[in-house]
Amino acid sequence: MQLHRVGELALLRNVRNRFSAASSDRSVLVPIGDDAAVIAPGASRIAVTTDLMAEGVHFNLSYTSPSALGFKLVSVNVSDIMAMGARPRYLFLNLGLKADSDEIFFSSFYDGVQAACELYGVLLTGGDMSGVRNDLFVSATVIGECERFVARRGAQPGDRIYVTGTPGESGCGLALLKQMDSAVHAQIRSAIGVHAGPRMSESIAVGNVDLRWTDAEPLLCRHLMPIARTAEQIAPYASAMLDVSDGLCIDLTRLCDESAVGAVLQLGDLPLSEALCAGAACLGADPFSFAAAGGEDYELLFTASALPDELLAGAAGFPITCIGEITAQERSIVGIDGSVTPLVARGYEHFAQ
Repeated sequence: MQLHRVGELALLRNVRNRFSAASSDRSVLVPIGDDAAVIAPGASRIAVTTDLMAEGVHFNLSYTSPSALGFKLVSVNVSDIMAMGARPRYLFLNLGLKADSDEIFFSSFYDGVQAACELYGVLLTGGDMSGVRNDLFVSATVIGECERFVARRGAQPGDRIYVTGTPGESGCGLALLKQMDSAVHAQIRSAIGVHAGPRMSESIAVGNVDLRWTDAEPLLCRHLMPIARTAEQIAPYASAMLDVSDGLCIDLTRLCDESAVGAVLQLGDLPLSEALCAGAACLGADPFSFAAAGGEDYELLFTASALPDELLAGAAGFPITCIGEITAQERSIVGIDGSVTPLVARGYEHFAQ
């Protein structure tokens, strides 16, 4: 049934009933249903972030399922909170939905939101919704708690530069999607989401080239349904930190700007996954280009004077790799062949032509 036939009040009741857990949380004094939520967090410091996603700019519904969209919206906001060394607690959600959207889309979107809330331990505490005449947009605000926060400022010359996981996978996944036709897009939309879709064939067509699904799936999932990295074990050692949302090089430049320092990035030390190498080969591209400038990985990029051996050995639950060093002023990239080039802000920029 189309949303204009369901009605706003019924939709709001659906959301309130689905996320009733907030009503039983002792820190939520007034949950969904009033003019404003009232919360009583226990930490001494509060971290707040907000992020919006616009159709045609941040997502494409031809290959993005509603549940993947809901999941990603929560993840990208949670990632900002975690990158500050904080614990995400409360979510506020704003939707601009087309009048001809149907109840299935609405329910599936909130399936993704709910799955992400359960994964991160976040409570949906309020928000708003409206009809829109053209493209859909979604926006979220997440509030977190911390005793000690980690900002982008704080890096010192001599600190090492670290990154979690394997950056570049999301950017490669997006590049693959741009080379696929509408039939493959429809398959991807059905296959990647909160609910298991139909089994994919052993390979998918990327333009005129076939790519094994076992290589494509992690790249597409990283772009369509990213999972935020927890910084709980990293934060006590980090001098500066942010998440890789627009690309490693541009985000490292931002960290350097805020800390008033330079950096030497060792390109050959960037960790590459097997899937990224296979995806890049399918596209005829350099995997290091994706790792250095691909956006929306939501890995953690941070500096520290040193890390305990157990963290470097995987105690955090994900890989952590040293990829360079903070300097007083110099900003450069050391290539695989030893060549040195300037470190420039390569990555995604809003409003860029």
